[in-house]
Amino acid sequence: MKRVLVLTVVALGAFALAEVIAAGAKGAGTVKADDGRIGYFGFRTVKTTSGSAVKFEGSLGFVQSNSATSSPQAAIYMPLPTRLDATANVCVFSGPGVLLRKNASGQEEELRGQVQCRVADNRKPTTVGTPDRFLVRFIRNGVQVYGFSGSVVRGDLEVFTRIIQ
Repeated sequence: MKRVLVLTVVALGAFALAEVIAAGAKGAGTVKADDGRIGYFGFRTVKTTSGSAVKFEGSLGFVQSNSATSSPQAAIYMPLPTRLDATANVCVFSGPGVLLRKNASGQEEELRGQVQCRVADNRKPTTVGTPDRFLVRFIRNGVQVYGFSGSVVRGDLEVFTRIIQ
């Protein structure tokens, strides 16, 4: 009997250690800022946790223009998140990335720094209500050099937390 109890406890402990939690967000679409700027985004970010092991996956791409027909004013690419927190309908993630933009003299410049993104999954794409929100910032040497925030007007984003056995 004692042996069965010990084996049961060991088996339950192994089962608990095998639990994997995946949290993150994904989405693609068009976002419009209050000042009329238009942005196009696509991303998939996941943080997988198993015991003390943590793994990050995914990427983010964003392009901003002043209208639907103008050439891009800025583009951000983050190849891999290094931080991610997902709670309820909000996901905040960040990682190293690149900002391409036109400088004051009209020349394109490439900056390396930190990308920060916050997304809020406020509704299903087929329902009426508060639209999803998308915010992206580019930080270089501790200073924000670019930011964009707006409501998703086409497409969808999803924030999730799942337990994987």
